[in-house]
Amino acid sequence: MKELRLATLEKPDMDIDAKVGLSIQNAGADACLLTKSADGMSLYSADKKQDFGIICSEVYDVTGAGDTVIAALAFARSKQLSLTDAASFSNYCAAYAVTKIGCAQMDIPELTNIMSQNEAFLNILPDSTKGIRGMKNADIVDFVQSDGLKNLLELKGRIAPPVVFTSGVFDLVHAGHLDYLQAARQLGGSLLVGVNSDNSARKLAKGPSRPFNNAKDRAELIASLRYVDGVIIFGEDTPHQLLKKLQPEIFVKGGDYSEAYLRNTDLAGLEHISLKIIPLRKHYSSSNLIEKIVSAYRKETQ
Repeated sequence: MKELRLATLEKPDMDIDAKVGLSIQNAGADACLLTKSADGMSLYSADKKQDFGIICSEVYDVTGAGDTVIAALAFARSKQLSLTDAASFSNYCAAYAVTKIGCAQMDIPELTNIMSQNEAFLNILPDSTKGIRGMKNADIVDFVQSDGLKNLLELKGRIAPPVVFTSGVFDLVHAGHLDYLQAARQLGGSLLVGVNSDNSARKLAKGPSRPFNNAKDRAELIASLRYVDGVIIFGEDTPHQLLKKLQPEIFVKGGDYSEAYLRNTDLAGLEHISLKIIPLRKHYSSSNLIEKIVSAYRKETQ
């Protein structure tokens, strides 16, 4: 904004959009990307304006954030990304920069996280680094262990904001689970998934033989999904204590829960965390799957 004012000193009464238009005209440029601090960024091109909202919830140091935007934008354009995609990419990079102290560089794990935000970003990295995240499962944190909190906070520090969190048993994963998790991932910058420990899963009235798969196996399966950025095994009946420590921006649950119930249980005292309820895919559930398997087995053994 300061640079924009300096570039249009002769027109102090102009509004911002008009000043940007004048700057583009004076420079003979095709477009202009205007950074606006807490208001995000705006891309002006061919009489069109596109806004990119701020995606970082915690700002520690803005030193070098503008340089990060310029470098990321130039890099993305050199990889043949459109102006819109390049601006979006630079916005994500800036979100990382302001969460670090001083001038900080992006590393490959951070870039691979950003790549998952948009398919257009997949061309950003060289072929030798593509698939780093795809070949490696997301990290798993066992919150039940003594070092669980430390590992949890370290995991949160490695992923892109805003953080989306959801939880479940995920005993027999089916297409309904995949739709749900993918929809949750699209609500923010990263998705963390809480998985009930074996003891807590047994308390959820799933049946005396449940869970069929132990917590480690269930966590590994969820961690293998490309739209999951981390998995946390927790031991309580609800993830309330985990939510208090994790402090995600968004908490997601399926349509079989009501907002009133979740605000009084999982999110009790955590009014600042946004709650999103995602409708579940009809006719898909682990219980239905079990019934089909048992029914088929009985028919075959009669």
